[in-house]
Amino acid sequence: MPKPSKQQRTECAEDGIAQATNADSDAKASSSANFSELSTDALLKMIPAAVAEEGQFIQTSVKESFDKFESMVDTKLDNIIKRIDDVVVTTDSLKARQSESETRISELEDGTAPIKMRMEELEKINKELMNKVMDLEGRSRRDNIRLLNLKEATEGSDPIVFLEEFIPKLLKLPVTSVVIDRAHRGFGLKTSN
Repeated sequence: MPKPSKQQRTECAEDGIAQATNADSDAKASSSANFSELSTDALLKMIPAAVAEEGQFIQTSVKESFDKFESMVDTKLDNIIKRIDDVVVTTDSLKARQSESETRISELEDGTAPIKMRMEELEKINKELMNKVMDLEGRSRRDNIRLLNLKEATEGSDPIVFLEEFIPKLLKLPVTSVVIDRAHRGFGLKTSN
């Protein structure tokens, strides 16, 4: 049985594809070119050496392939671990920001509760004050009369005397005069007649 040359041996490359090797096959090809000339005893003596050599070659090839595979896996794992570390850092950052946001929201909610209560109190007070102002305005105007479209200077120099005589005539009251405490013209520009 002829011994396979190193050209026929294969090894596993990094990408898993078998490739042929060419290491010093020419030197051994001439020495083992003609196995048929050797005796059976000589062949039997050569078998253990060939098996040992082949075992050594296989062991070396497997170790090299395993080392390459291990290096490739280590590189890939390092990349994965780096990415996982980046994700952990990002997640921790997001957790810290979320915790800070929750704390700020809680503080704002706690701070707005008294403000809301105070605002409700102020709205109640404002409503009461508005009612009082309306009441006071109503009371202050209770006995007032407002005359519109009365020509300028019709009342003369004394508006009270004029109105005491003018109102009963205007309203056709049975009394000849009314009592007026005070009288004045409203604010506005004088119109030319």
